[in-house]
Amino acid sequence: MERGFKHLAYCGDPGFNWSNWRKERFRESVESSGLVAHVLIRCPAPIRNIRGRAKKGPRFVDQPSATSCRHFRLLRHPSSESLGCLQELDIAVPEEVAVLGVDNDPVLCELADPPLSSVICNVHRTGFEAASLLDRMMHGEQVDSKPVLVEPTGIQTRQSTDVLAITDPDVAIALRFIRENALAGINVSDVVRQVPLSRRILESRFRKAIGRSPHDEITRLRLDRVKELLLETDLPLSQIASRTGFEHTEYLTVFFRKAVGVPPSSFRASHAARAVGKVRD
Repeated sequence: MERGFKHLAYCGDPGFNWSNWRKERFRESVESSGLVAHVLIRCPAPIRNIRGRAKKGPRFVDQPSATSCRHFRLLRHPSSESLGCLQELDIAVPEEVAVLGVDNDPVLCELADPPLSSVICNVHRTGFEAASLLDRMMHGEQVDSKPVLVEPTGIQTRQSTDVLAITDPDVAIALRFIRENALAGINVSDVVRQVPLSRRILESRFRKAIGRSPHDEITRLRLDRVKELLLETDLPLSQIASRTGFEHTEYLTVFFRKAVGVPPSSFRASHAARAVGKVRD
């Protein structure tokens, strides 16, 4: 949705609860944004069904898979029916169909053609939660079947979603510039210089296209990257600041506190303590 797609589909495996939960949350997220979850393909689906749905449905379809491995088998099947099911229809990935997987397995994602973008699951937090449940069971506690839901940490963008489904060419240019340079410390004036529009007109058309201002988009991308580095690495704040376009650590701290409500060090510590504490409990 951030890249302008209006027609989205989910591809999952109904044999697993986690896949069904993802499907329902996907549907809720799409519909709450005023869009329609067009196609709910059940995996493994016959290639002919994918062909049929692609012929009938809109060309711009975003299809999150149950797992990267599942999607890899679906789109890169070892038989002649592999990615040819899209090629036969003259449907290009990502120009016409953007594809997003889950689990971010680097081997499967990088070997896919084109390389597969993927949701990055918080495997460390998941491991702590699983260990906590196991520990409680080993101590004789009766554990109910209530699911423990763990939010992902972000998305690893690769070529399969490296496209903007935006009909306004000037906005598309501005948005691509922001995505490629947000971590370099750019501002809205830098964005305006990329298009033949005044700042006021660009901001109006930008907001109409994606629902945010150029400044909001720059802020969102920088904040997401800072959070990812805080949770997934042990890098000091000084290095995180330099990697996300902040000249000084103090600037990063002020920016983060304003957006999140706590300084980055507290954010990192609270998430680490939460995960470890659940295991100790």
